[in-house]
Amino acid sequence: MIENTFYLLKGVDCDMRYLKEKGIFLFVSFLAVLIAFGVSTSFGQEEMSCEEYDAQLLSWQQREAQAKATIAEEEENIERIKGEIGVLDQKTKDVIQQTYDLLGITQMDVDLLDQEIQSIQDHIDQLMMKSSEELEFRRDEIDGIENDIEALNAWPAARLPDMMRKIEWLKKALAELRRKLPKLPRTHTVVKGECLWIISGYAQIYDDPVKWPRIYRANKDKIQDPNLIFPGWVLDIPRGYPSTHTVMEGEYLSKIASYWEIYGSARQWPRIFEANRDQISDPDLIMPDQVLTIPRD
Repeated sequence: MIENTFYLLKGVDCDMRYLKEKGIFLFVSFLAVLIAFGVSTSFGQEEMSCEEYDAQLLSWQQREAQAKATIAEEEENIERIKGEIGVLDQKTKDVIQQTYDLLGITQMDVDLLDQEIQSIQDHIDQLMMKSSEELEFRRDEIDGIENDIEALNAWPAARLPDMMRKIEWLKKALAELRRKLPKLPRTHTVVKGECLWIISGYAQIYDDPVKWPRIYRANKDKIQDPNLIFPGWVLDIPRGYPSTHTVMEGEYLSKIASYWEIYGSARQWPRIFEANRDQISDPDLIMPDQVLTIPRD
């Protein structure tokens, strides 16, 4: 270690004169650190002369000059490429504007359609987080989403390639959501010995015989007496929680609200009244065939 330190100190005088002339003191600092920590090896394993230092510095300076030249060249290339990008950006904007003019739309129309698409996507994402059992009771809601997607095609901006792709993504997302729905029958063919009570109690129907009135209400076009059904009849099996209800003879708001598929509570009738004030002036007077909106939270 002492021998190594000696060699380092011996070169300091030459180094200092050389570095002072060049105005570089970093090397001196480096030597001081080496001495302070007792470096056990000599710099480069051999003592370097001033001529060798000079040759090495010249090599470094040449490499630095070459690097600076390369940087300058690349900076010129960068500026050239930036200019080309600017030209392409302007051409792209011109083409987009020409497309907008052909379709008779503005950027605002595109933004509004994009927001509508995102809203539908968010709705699908929310439903995807629900279980199959929960989705079963929201079939009408899912059907409504399909209608909303189809309605997007009426927007002039929907003819833009980017919007067309997004609408296709919505359709694929909806198809994936539908695959989560339980595979339950939407119809039932009556066999000998069955009644509405028995049918409603089947696990693949409602798994609850008390819910038989819903089958009756959905098939009043063929069922005159709920106690009398015939083999071979194909009965509709409504699914989910309906978003609308068509008034039948003898119904009133509290009765409708009491149906299990509506609210399951007669006291909830004001919700139906408030949601249908445009067609109901007197809550005690509703007419058959009126289609009432059933608000859902």
